[in-house]
Amino acid sequence: MLLKRIFHDRILIITFIIVLFLGFFKLPKMADIDLKTIISLLNLLFCVKIMENKGYLNFLAYKISKGIHSSRQLTFKFAILSFFCSMLVTNDIAILTLIPIFLVIANLHQMKKIYPITLITIAANLGSAVTPFGNPQNLYLYNHFDVSLREFFAASAILGSVSLLLLLLFTLFAEKLELGSKGLDEYRADERHAVLFLITLLIAILGILSIIPIWLSLTATICFILCDDKKVIFQIDYSLIFIFIGFFFAVSSLKQIPFFTQLISAICNGNYSTYFTTILVSQLISNVPAAVLMSSYSSAFLPVFLGANVGGLGTMIASLANLLALKQYNKDENADMKEFVVTFSKINFLLLILLGGIMLMFF
Repeated sequence: MLLKRIFHDRILIITFIIVLFLGFFKLPKMADIDLKTIISLLNLLFCVKIMENKGYLNFLAYKISKGIHSSRQLTFKFAILSFFCSMLVTNDIAILTLIPIFLVIANLHQMKKIYPITLITIAANLGSAVTPFGNPQNLYLYNHFDVSLREFFAASAILGSVSLLLLLLFTLFAEKLELGSKGLDEYRADERHAVLFLITLLIAILGILSIIPIWLSLTATICFILCDDKKVIFQIDYSLIFIFIGFFFAVSSLKQIPFFTQLISAICNGNYSTYFTTILVSQLISNVPAAVLMSSYSSAFLPVFLGANVGGLGTMIASLANLLALKQYNKDENADMKEFVVTFSKINFLLLILLGGIMLMFF
């Protein structure tokens, strides 16, 4: 079952094909794989799967949905929950967890779904940009540029603040439907387990931030899993690990192709050009490989960081999280995929223009 999930992942298959194609021109180098980033991602996947299995995000969703009287309030609260949860559990997991919960509530009250799901996805992408471990590109860039926490948060706090204000503005345009008394059943979390897990999560974060050795934090997480629920080891999405390794291999091959190297080097001759190029490349190959690629041609953290995170807005493939949202929505029996892609793209490009333009003020 585990191998079936891995080898049937379409994104992984596409990544594998790209790696093979580029490998015909230049073979990738094993040294170009950032092991610390891979181990950090693996550690986070373990922690998030524990949270999923124990229902901690469901618990938060139940709490935040209490006392809601309109669909606009529901959209607002889920968007805010997605924004802040993604800082801790990553944008992918926030989307995979919150959108199914939202669909249950939306179907219960016969709400429109496309606009709220779009905002939940955008909130996850932008909220995850605030922490070094909120999304894969931040994990990589934080390690690659070896920036201090102060330097990282100096950049991410500005992006996060502006993003949150724009997100709040967009929630004002959500449907305002009066909701009845129906709601989710009450969910109770195991307090003792929650405390032990929070300690394990803290150790994982300390490893990601290089405060303790990364292998030590991973060991602590695996020990917790072995004592708590061994099934977690076989339940996480290992395809994401292989996709990320594939990104490193693809970028390794690209960096060795003279024409491509000369082209990018000629374009990226300053912060503004690096910023815009990172956004553009993100639209074409998604922001994670764009961050890995552009970091090879720039020694400046800020334009690559902002470009990769702002670049997650726009096309459906600008961020892997966008494709995950599409897959979650498609599971709904009343899904209208054409309308979803059109609406999703319009709102994303509008935000890309607004946020992308505002961020230019902070160079």
